[in-house]
Amino acid sequence: MVSRAGSHRPRRGHRHAAVRPTPIRFTRRGRYVFGSLAAGVLAILAFLPGRSATLVSGSFASTPAVDSAAVRVVAFGDSVASGYGCDCQSFVPMYAELIHHQNHRSAFWTNFAVAGAVSQDVLSQLNSATVAASVGRANTVLVMIGANDFAFPFSQIGSDPHAVERFASVGATLRANMTATVRRIHALAGPQARVVVLGYWNVLEGGRAAERDYNQVQQSAALVATRTANEALRSAALDAGAMFVSTVRAFYGPAADQDPTGLLADDGDHPNVAGHRAIAAALAAAVPPVP
Repeated sequence: MVSRAGSHRPRRGHRHAAVRPTPIRFTRRGRYVFGSLAAGVLAILAFLPGRSATLVSGSFASTPAVDSAAVRVVAFGDSVASGYGCDCQSFVPMYAELIHHQNHRSAFWTNFAVAGAVSQDVLSQLNSATVAASVGRANTVLVMIGANDFAFPFSQIGSDPHAVERFASVGATLRANMTATVRRIHALAGPQARVVVLGYWNVLEGGRAAERDYNQVQQSAALVATRTANEALRSAALDAGAMFVSTVRAFYGPAADQDPTGLLADDGDHPNVAGHRAIAAALAAAVPPVP
């Protein structure tokens, strides 16, 4: 986050690193936070060849049999999608579980999200044979990435209010990366797979944490960064034939006037368990199982 004086104070698990991260890495805690799941869930921790990412996958199934109507979810993203900052499952397995219970269908999920990732990182992940094979078996692919792309220009706001003007070029790069990512996913998974791009309620801190840590210029800049990111993500999704699901309503309510603090971890940046449930519910409502 950025102090009121404008100096960057890195913190563990923050999805907005001042220095652009390498393509794939551990979270800053060095592992995915994996809690207990209901019966029938299998957790597999595996390393991608030549990478230092942690893969987590599991399933919700009524029987051990693999049915042809099963929902197969693969997810990519940053620390939000990875579940970092919350001693809970992320919205990815929560969405799979909702689909399982609501539609009485087996649901299998694999989460490639990595804390600190930027949009170029997800595009690079798709070059891995392991990742490509997983995407090739999916019928639903979730992507939530882009917040970290705005980290550096935002970190300059305290000393240079005009740094907000750099958001436009960051948004253009994000749109290009996301468009390429969606097209690559479609090439791997086939035209029948649904690719879902998720927007952010805020790409920086929100709620009372933002009021505590940001001055008025920074708070305004955070809103501009969030609008720019969401527009880039929405446009890329539409251009490349993906669905776009907003999370603004989930965190700020129907009139976009509610305090999101209750859905956020203490850092004001990552969702808590209620926040992840809210994202999963928004996904389940917007993205039902494939026919």
